[in-house]
Amino acid sequence: MKNWLYYYSLNGNTKFIAGQIALETGADVLELKPKTDIPEKGFMRYLWGGREVMAKQTPLLSDPGKKAEEYEMIFIGTPVWAFSFAPAVRSFFKNVHLENKKIALFCCSAELKGKRSRI
Repeated sequence: MKNWLYYYSLNGNTKFIAGQIALETGADVLELKPKTDIPEKGFMRYLWGGREVMAKQTPLLSDPGKKAEEYEMIFIGTPVWAFSFAPAVRSFFKNVHLENKKIALFCCSAELKGKRSRI
């Protein structure tokens, strides 16, 4: 089975998990890269990122070079922004046809870092 792993990561946490999944599954990996991204550091990134999520923006992504249709299983990873997925992932969902694919989603959140989860 051919596997492909798409992910978006601003700080590297989702990238780390994507790498571990790729090692275990043998998936080809593609980082979703907006042509214009928010800053990696500073407080304003939270405001800009949250605004993009709330406005349901779909930033232009760099061309992946391959097509999802070539793969049977697709992993999709995102950080949690404003209680949702990152805008780059929204762009992916808008532009890629996922019919008849096996899909696995994963996400990362630092919101509960150091706290006990209620889950």
